[in-house]
Amino acid sequence: MNFNFPLTVFIGQNGCGKSSCLHALYGAPDRYTPYKFWFDTKVDPVKYYDEKRKRHSFWYSFEINGQTKEVIKARIKRQDDPNYWETSRPLAWAGMRTREEKNERDKPIIKNVVYLDFRSELSAFDKYFYFGNLKNSRARNKQEYLRRRSSSLNKLFTGKVSKISSSTRDLNKQVETLNSNELKWISFVLGRHYIKATSVLHSLFRNEGYSVLFQTDFAKYSEAVAGSGEMAVVRLVREVLAAQNYSLILLDEPEVSLHPGAQERLKLFLLEQIKIKKHQVVLTSHSPSIVKGLPKEAIKVFYQNPRNGRFLISENLSPEEAFYHIEFPVFKKKNIFVEDILAQEIVTGVLEKMGDATKNLFNVRFNPGGVSVIKKEFISVFCREENTENFIFFDGDQSPDSPHFDWQSFIASDINVTYLRTKIKEQTTEDIKFSVDGGSKGGNQKQQLELLKSYLDFYLTHVFYLPKSVPEDIIWNQEFAINQIRALISDKNDEDVLIAELEIISDMKKKFAFITKIILGDSSSDSILSVQRQFIQRWLNHQNEDFDNIQNTISDLI
Repeated sequence: MNFNFPLTVFIGQNGCGKSSCLHALYGAPDRYTPYKFWFDTKVDPVKYYDEKRKRHSFWYSFEINGQTKEVIKARIKRQDDPNYWETSRPLAWAGMRTREEKNERDKPIIKNVVYLDFRSELSAFDKYFYFGNLKNSRARNKQEYLRRRSSSLNKLFTGKVSKISSSTRDLNKQVETLNSNELKWISFVLGRHYIKATSVLHSLFRNEGYSVLFQTDFAKYSEAVAGSGEMAVVRLVREVLAAQNYSLILLDEPEVSLHPGAQERLKLFLLEQIKIKKHQVVLTSHSPSIVKGLPKEAIKVFYQNPRNGRFLISENLSPEEAFYHIEFPVFKKKNIFVEDILAQEIVTGVLEKMGDATKNLFNVRFNPGGVSVIKKEFISVFCREENTENFIFFDGDQSPDSPHFDWQSFIASDINVTYLRTKIKEQTTEDIKFSVDGGSKGGNQKQQLELLKSYLDFYLTHVFYLPKSVPEDIIWNQEFAINQIRALISDKNDEDVLIAELEIISDMKKKFAFITKIILGDSSSDSILSVQRQFIQRWLNHQNEDFDNIQNTISDLI
């Protein structure tokens, strides 16, 4: 790869080496090593060719003071350290220029490195709420534990104490009020005005993490009720602004949990910091908003050769060419947005049954932010687009009691901002607000009215519902589940007990967790999805009324 532009974006399908290349870049400068990310285990061993040649190595070149330097970082086998990395002598077989003296080598480039993986950038609250446990705690549940511990956190936020300690560890590491420049850029990226924010690095919730107390024009709240995107942007903006000049900044999927507008502004923030502090920024992404408008020199497409399995990289592709290369023709396909990965699997399965000619017309995407984000953020953007190609398939439990409203059927005297907002709230259960241009109050009212009409129009023509309340209910088949138990359990008594337990479980998610435990021995999310795919395949083969319902909706879209 050639890094000829100060912002570089790696795009490509999952599992094609984008993150691995970030890890190599992390280990490239002096005093850094990829060992933080690259190490072997008994499950995933790294085999050596022989005792002398290394299995893992990479090399790079750079220019300094008019001279070209070449550096190779290699994983050296040592008895006491199986994952030791060091700068090695040049290797002719790898394409490096040879030296007169055997051990002559160039020194690595000197750069400060900032690395952030946004799939793991969780707040202190989220770390405990989603991954913590109640072991050795007197609390009855996580909510009670968090409620108790938050009293100490509140003392830190309010300044009543500056430090909280226990006999085993210092619970408070750092309390900081964000400065005006940090608030300015956070507000810019997220598209809202933050008056104040206080950050605390602590371990009050067992796992060390950040808590942030936000204050906007309308509310004061912590990360417990903030969007995950807010916390990610706080971390990114603060780290980038604090980075010393000429830093190498590596960002793994920074657009995670950000809506398209915020993704676009995040890119603008990074470009501005590049101009100010001469950073080199490399990031991985699947976002059209990140790639759009960048020059060809900035885009690297990762893909796998289907013939031999090797991973390859294409350079100098336009944004449109790049996304077509990874099967994402942004400007050609219709987008169907669903609530979760299971709904995505179901709709994708129906499209495959309908044939390639139909399947290739659509992208099916799920939003990890949930229903509220789709209603408030996605639809409020999509409804502004003329001839939008974006459609929503909500779960059945989101279906309103009455059909979607057509504002043109309302009494003319009722068509005002207040009334339309009320009807939207009745239909969506959400308060939908639009930002409008400045100017006269009457102009704002007129613009608000048109946007509210557009929102109702989008809901009327572009929002649909899957059959059944939840996707699990669509694909569940009791007979199929019982047959799985009978095939796996040899003892008749045990078999009868498990079938009886299955029949009394009413919650569909718990049903799948129960049957997954029997089939695969655990009930992790990946295992549950694996079992659900078996049920999906059976459901697709039988094509019942629910299948026809989804197929007919897709046919209507075409």
